Amino acid sequence: MDKEIVAGRTVTRVASLEGPARVEELAKMLGASGEAAYRSAEEILEQIKTYKEQDVGSRRQGVEEVGPS
Repeated sequence: MDKEIVAGRTVTRVASLEGPARVEELAKMLGASGEAAYRSAEEILEQIKTYKEQDVGSRRQGVEEVGPS
């Protein structure tokens, strides 16, 4: 994320992170440094990947989706 003032207005730019850059940024967000933080970040991202693959995040069990009448 990058912020700057352009013509008197604050402009914010956000970039999508992938691979090692994503792991490093998450490790920083966890407030720790070193190999342990990096491994923790990798584990969190792996758990997210597994969660998404199981399609748990997009559907609630026992709820039927109904289209327009």
